[in-house]
Amino acid sequence: MKTKLKLIALSGFIGLASFLALPADDFAGDARSATAAAYPVEIFTANCAKCHGTDGRAKTAKGKRLHATDFTTDWNTDETRGIHIITNGKDDMPSFKKTLSPDEIRSVFHYVVSLKQ
Repeated sequence: MKTKLKLIALSGFIGLASFLALPADDFAGDARSATAAAYPVEIFTANCAKCHGTDGRAKTAKGKRLHATDFTTDWNTDETRGIHIITNGKDDMPSFKKTLSPDEIRSVFHYVVSLKQ
């Protein structure tokens, strides 16, 4: 029970920290845009971590099997290309255009770029 409470508290803290770290002009759009921009970690965890891992290293069983990109190493961080891949998919990676809004896709892309060391 304590573990569940700690996970809930940690998730809330991460969401709040992500929200507070964004510049005010990120919230110029509608409420969904603001929410998407505030929670890229949660969006990544729910949609990408199964292959790319929560740390972006692609060391999961599925990530290894599919040769998923390790986001902590040298990879092409071009925004247009990255957003196109997330939106339309590539090879074994599915398309997220019906699952995520354009603002959510952009938000997740910028989160992924932040994992690069």
